[in-house]
Amino acid sequence: MRLGCAVALATLLVALLLAWWFAPQLVCWTANLTLLPRALHDQAAVLALSPRLDEAPAAPLRCLVSPRRGRSIASEASGWWLPPGVIRAGLGAHGTLRGAGSVSVPWQLVIQEVPAPRLEVALSPEQANALLASLPPLRVAGLTIAPRLQMLEVATLPDQDGKRRFRIEAAGALRPALPFSAVEIPVTRCVAELSVRWQPASEGWQAQAELTLYELAGVFPPLPGLPAATWRQSLERLANEQLAAALERRRLPSWFPTDLHIAAVVR
Repeated sequence: MRLGCAVALATLLVALLLAWWFAPQLVCWTANLTLLPRALHDQAAVLALSPRLDEAPAAPLRCLVSPRRGRSIASEASGWWLPPGVIRAGLGAHGTLRGAGSVSVPWQLVIQEVPAPRLEVALSPEQANALLASLPPLRVAGLTIAPRLQMLEVATLPDQDGKRRFRIEAAGALRPALPFSAVEIPVTRCVAELSVRWQPASEGWQAQAELTLYELAGVFPPLPGLPAATWRQSLERLANEQLAAALERRRLPSWFPTDLHIAAVVR
């Protein structure tokens, strides 16, 4: 009797150990079979989960999250309790983000030991401009202006006064939509800082952002309602107005990583 109980207990322990050891593979297999691929919204889709996505080549859009934070985020976002060890290094999801036209940019979410959640972006100008073209246009003095990137670098700065800060340096062109001609205004250098303060809101976070445009180099012609000497001030003011309007209507979920680091390069 005692021997039978011991064998049963040992068998149960081995089964539990095997289930824990192969938990990531089981999670990926189940999700890929029953839930995926799935559209997140009109532009983004999740294609599949992988237990060893860290061994795959890095996608142009790549988010890294530690196992501990990944488990916390996954549990809160899904409403399910996840046992420790299920979300472990190497596990990840991959999908696509669709821009204008037929451009589709791959993305990855990878569980990896990092101090804080990190978004890494490495895009070509064609990919970046396709994603920009899918966003609402900038309205300046009654004109629609489309930005075109040739180069972009975004780096995370140390927090200051409770604000998350990012340094932005870019070059490219601005394309006003004029009825009488096609104009492209070269921008040889643009330097800005984006600061974000996170305010607790109902069921999540409310972001308050401010863009400071330190430098805007180029030859800017006067346009209707926009004198040549006021381009930098006008773009900064209008960008902040549209940013505030967009964020006012949006709440981010409570599990969103407000300590996210961003490192982005377009070239």
